[in-house]
Amino acid sequence: MKSEYQENKRKKSLKSENQPPTNLLQFLGVDEQNVLVSVYNLQSEINLFENVNLLFEQTRTGGPVPAKHALVHQLMSFAHYHLFFSFMTLCRCHPEESFASMRVAIEATLKAYSIIEGDGAATNFV
Repeated sequence: MKSEYQENKRKKSLKSENQPPTNLLQFLGVDEQNVLVSVYNLQSEINLFENVNLLFEQTRTGGPVPAKHALVHQLMSFAHYHLFFSFMTLCRCHPEESFASMRVAIEATLKAYSIIEGDGAATNFV
């Protein structure tokens, strides 16, 4: 006689055997649909994102970065990348990845601010 545990385990394995395999194109289609719906629904958030992006863009000089500012420049570039990645993953309805990436962006920005204000020496972050 089988125990209840063994019977439940058998039923679960039968369920997984009957499920169709994940199709990559279907997955990508759902992901793309999430982006389109998010772009439609998140208009005010997109405007806010563009304002924050403009702040990042205004700090770029376009020329070579002096060695003493290289770490701050790298931290801000890293934060800028993660800002975009976070918003993209939010639009794709992957909130865990979005929030993790946003946390990285905030941390990098705070470290750069600490270096700029002189509270933290750049050598502490290398």
